[in-house]
Amino acid sequence: MKNTTLLIFYFICFIINSKAQKWEKLGDGFPALQNGTPCKIAVDKHGFVYATGYNDGYYTVFKWNGVVWSEVAGLNANGLIETIITDDVNNIYVAGQFTNSNSKNYVAKWDGVNWSELGSGSNALNANNTIFVLTKDILGNIYAAGSFTEIAPSSSDLYYGVVAKWDGNEWSIVGQKKSSWETYALAVDNSGKAYASGLINWAESSFEGSEWEVVGGKENPASFFANSYIYELAVDDEGAVYAGGAFSDYPYQDVTYAGYTYICKWDGTSWNRLDEANSNFLQSIYSRIISSVIADHSGNVFVGANYNELNPFVYGLKPYVAQWNGSNWAKVETSKSKLDDYDPLTGMALDIAGNIYVCGGSSYSATKHYYIAQWIADTTAVPLLNPSSTAVTNAFHEEIAFNIWPNPGKDIIKINISESGQLYISDLVGQRLNTLEITSGTNAIDISALSNGMYVFTFKGEGKTALQIKWLKE
Repeated sequence: MKNTTLLIFYFICFIINSKAQKWEKLGDGFPALQNGTPCKIAVDKHGFVYATGYNDGYYTVFKWNGVVWSEVAGLNANGLIETIITDDVNNIYVAGQFTNSNSKNYVAKWDGVNWSELGSGSNALNANNTIFVLTKDILGNIYAAGSFTEIAPSSSDLYYGVVAKWDGNEWSIVGQKKSSWETYALAVDNSGKAYASGLINWAESSFEGSEWEVVGGKENPASFFANSYIYELAVDDEGAVYAGGAFSDYPYQDVTYAGYTYICKWDGTSWNRLDEANSNFLQSIYSRIISSVIADHSGNVFVGANYNELNPFVYGLKPYVAQWNGSNWAKVETSKSKLDDYDPLTGMALDIAGNIYVCGGSSYSATKHYYIAQWIADTTAVPLLNPSSTAVTNAFHEEIAFNIWPNPGKDIIKINISESGQLYISDLVGQRLNTLEITSGTNAIDISALSNGMYVFTFKGEGKTALQIKWLKE
């Protein structure tokens, strides 16, 4: 009997880990994205996922609350949403091709209750063209850039790629960046230094104090002058800057364009290719465009891109996510679960627990249907798609039943456990918020003091630990 129970235990562990270690669509399909609309994605501090899309004649934002998708109603944008971010208090900001009643592009803010324009009247942004990118700094200031222009003082010249900053009260122009090209990427480090790129002379610029300058120096041959668009920028906690996009390592004179895209890193002194010792880290595949670059708080860098194994200029591209751990690149996949099964990737986000979310789709497919997929960072974590109850076997081969309902819940939940012990309530990054003594049977727990969001419940009794359950408070 003990041997049989032990086999059951190992089988359950295998099922749990194999479920966690794979790419899965988030929910039963992403709603209202049937027209090939490019999708962008963001995750707030509570673990709620937000994705842009299209719904019955207007562009909008959808929210995944851990159980179902629903529309964040009221935006009704009249043009494509190009960018979406969240701040530290879980406000949502979007911008793009859509305009207000004055036909001006603007930044829209969702405060959890209503949509509103960020700035109004004399404090309005009043951008005269597309806003391609938003970012924020550690003080909560919001930055916007794109193809909108500024009229230079004492001149009729128009300069593209303007960077604007919202300080909580008004919009202002960040320096006098005289570029004739659009800005596609923004990043701000912890010291407040801003970085911008795109087709700004195919180079990166930084702003600190009063003016913009080329990172590394305009006259320095070692500065980074990419041979094509720089679509993505990221900064890590140490202030290093990472750039990715459509640029590659092919020479200008190489008409075959048979090069490899890569990530370039600025360490404060010089630019270096992140994979110098292993130049073809994508295993000799052609990457068309690196569309997402994210640096986490643990020294990892993640890229999201699309590739074709034989020819970089044909359709039928496959998405991938790769992780740089400080010394090597590796694709985020297993032998049985790859993003190859999905359509091209258009956006990527990480939550505070390190779980990866990607969105994408193909306007060339028959259905033109977009998707959201997730990769669980912790091999022992339970995906958000898991049922709210489960059972595992402890080290002494005795089964522990552990159930929580309702899930999602609000003020009072019930927990059924087959033995007495301690219940730990933690957030998604592992910070313990509460410890409760519970008894065998059904326990009523008051969770009204918890903020809305995702939590992890872990039971421990007599040295034995039950499977953790993720629970959502609405």
